[in-house]
Amino acid sequence: MITLLLAEAEIEALPSPFLFEGREVRILDAAIMPTDGRRGRPDAALAFIRPVLASDPFRHGSIGLLVHTCDGRMIECSPGAAFPSERADYLALLTELYDRGSCCAGLVRMRSSLPLPEELRRFRRIVVMSPLGEKKPLRQVAQEEVVVVVGGFTAGELSPGIFDQADEVVSLGDEYLTLDQVATLLLGEITSPDPASSARA
Repeated sequence: MITLLLAEAEIEALPSPFLFEGREVRILDAAIMPTDGRRGRPDAALAFIRPVLASDPFRHGSIGLLVHTCDGRMIECSPGAAFPSERADYLALLTELYDRGSCCAGLVRMRSSLPLPEELRRFRRIVVMSPLGEKKPLRQVAQEEVVVVVGGFTAGELSPGIFDQADEVVSLGDEYLTLDQVATLLLGEITSPDPASSARA
């Protein structure tokens, strides 16, 4: 199975809850409260998560999805999981995940994560996506037991320790893309029957 791993996603829990649109949530969100640095963009992660969960490869179990949060948690999604698009509902779902360790009838689970470079070592092959990488069709390097690592943030680059673990660093193009664009392109690259037809270089 090919696993997509959204790394260092801008998802983190606050110490105490607050009310948002009548729902009790405790997720840092830059759209609701002031933040600084690369923090408080759970909506960016959602833009990647939802198309992956809705895809046929994920529903059929040929693609897996992990989300590593910036506060050191790992979210594991199983086929059948679905995340809401409305902000209040999404923040409430994440709050439930932090509070209970699972949501979506157990189809989404959260656990404490090892440092991400250590988590990556359980995969046979590690491919890191970055504009700094080599332009080649992902299908050529996406094999069984491979993890494809994507930065889950709105600006910047993955931590150097993640690149140190990479077998290959691959680029989808010269520009930084939004996470929904990345999800769409990755799904197309992975499922394309003809590797040559999926190149964007």
